[in-house]
Amino acid sequence: MNEQKFLEEINDNGFTMWEARFDPECIEELNTYAETFPPERGHDKNMKWYGWETIKEMPTEEVDKIDWAYYWTDEPKENHFINNVIKPELGKCADAAFGAGNWNGICVTLLYYIQV
Repeated sequence: MNEQKFLEEINDNGFTMWEARFDPECIEELNTYAETFPPERGHDKNMKWYGWETIKEMPTEEVDKIDWAYYWTDEPKENHFINNVIKPELGKCADAAFGAGNWNGICVTLLYYIQV
């Protein structure tokens, strides 16, 4: 990781692109595995939002009928790729932005939140 470039882009643009950082085959494998998890929230193809509470209250048969544009699932536990590749790499970003040890990472269905 080019820490200086990362910080410049974050400071100048508010975001950075980290293209081709992860092995596409590993990402595809993780996506295939994630498809076995039930949806927790997301948007259907008509742009309707389904939140946690909505999904919890719906019968499984109704959830299965949703034409998802995208959705989030629970985080796969004890997944080698997440624990040993993705999280450490995102940790480098947090260390660069906030200083080593000055943050807490929280993963919610592959959405990573950094607390300072």
